[in-house]
Amino acid sequence: MTNTTDIKILIIGKSEYIENAALLLSEGYTLVRAETGGRAAELCRKFRPDLAVADTTLADIKSTAMLARLRGCCGEGFPVLFISDKPGEECPVLAAGARDFVAAPFNEKVLLCRVGNIAAEIKAEKNFEEHNSFDRETGLHAFKAVSQQLTDLCRHGSGVLMLVSPDDLSLVDEIYGDGMKLRLLGYFGGKLREILSQNEIVGRLESGEVVVCSEARKSIHSINSLTIMLNHLLSDGLEALAGEDIEPIAGASVGAVFFPDEGGSVEELLAKARRALDSLREHEKRGYAVYDSRFPGGIMKDKAANDDIDSLEKRLREGNVPHGAFRIGFDALGQVYHYFMRYIDRYCESAFKVLFTLTPVDPDYGSVYELAEYFGELIGRQLRRSDILVHTKQNQFFMILPDVSRENFEMLMERILKPWYSSDYADVIDLAYESKQVTERKPVSKRAE
Repeated sequence: MTNTTDIKILIIGKSEYIENAALLLSEGYTLVRAETGGRAAELCRKFRPDLAVADTTLADIKSTAMLARLRGCCGEGFPVLFISDKPGEECPVLAAGARDFVAAPFNEKVLLCRVGNIAAEIKAEKNFEEHNSFDRETGLHAFKAVSQQLTDLCRHGSGVLMLVSPDDLSLVDEIYGDGMKLRLLGYFGGKLREILSQNEIVGRLESGEVVVCSEARKSIHSINSLTIMLNHLLSDGLEALAGEDIEPIAGASVGAVFFPDEGGSVEELLAKARRALDSLREHEKRGYAVYDSRFPGGIMKDKAANDDIDSLEKRLREGNVPHGAFRIGFDALGQVYHYFMRYIDRYCESAFKVLFTLTPVDPDYGSVYELAEYFGELIGRQLRRSDILVHTKQNQFFMILPDVSRENFEMLMERILKPWYSSDYADVIDLAYESKQVTERKPVSKRAE
């Protein structure tokens, strides 16, 4: 017999044998008491009991009608055990769908066994539902477990629904051995739960994609930020698990759609997000694409058509670059960094590398990623076009400042950081930075003739 207080029983009636049953069951279960059928329905909606033990003779309602009312409140499978001291009551309630019946006066052990059997079935069902509510590979909720939350949010809220596809995971096992893919997925799922806020819904589809639904992310910029972060998670995770510096093998692609702009049905939004995601897969691109019915084909993304030299120059011209620092993604940093170091060594008398780290003052603050992006935008506007700013990790930025002397560095940093220290967020985020002078090129003397 399952004897556990996490099973909640609704006791209905006030006869002597119902009182005896309540006394017996109070030692192993959590009880909710109702003397009438009307009160039972109210408590059923309020406390959501796991089963009911009811008298067949109630002053305000017949037993079969009571059974129908309870199932209307708690679901068609809600188990009810009836007790009666009147002959002929057993068949009608069992035929109506009651789980069990005990005649009064009853043997105490028999009643406890009958209730215990029902409680054991309920416990097994709960364990099965809990076990199957999580995806085994990522540890994220399975889609079925969050489908109702998604339905409610998409129907009544506004925000973005994103499908995230971890790419090239088959290569992970090929290079690092069987099992590394599963380890990486587990790392990815755990870190994703840490980074996303509690108000964001996340789950994994049977097809393997992760769905993220958020009211907090309502801009293209926020989708781009999340895409960068996801790629960091996969590359950092593989590096940590492999125990060595690696090239970024695995990455993530994101297909997104805004609601209610493009609909309020989860099925419709998932289909549109998948169309956006598939458009990336067609061209073997990591990154993000957004379904937007205002665009040709419904997809907003970079053009994939071939350029001639004039059109390529037009797309790459400096006029298309916003004022302030040159901001790049982490994946592009390696090549740009090596080129820039060569440039500094050849043409700059002095340059500085700076690493910013943002730490919440309150350790329970949660994700700092969105505030970090705000920090990046704020200081990026204070920099020159020749400066480079990279969002390398969730709470870190890397900056390269060419043509800056040691004498001017501190003054320049004071100017760069002044808007941040004047903002409302400076009190909740602790900002620290470390710097390193790259080179101090000496004038080359002419060779003696």
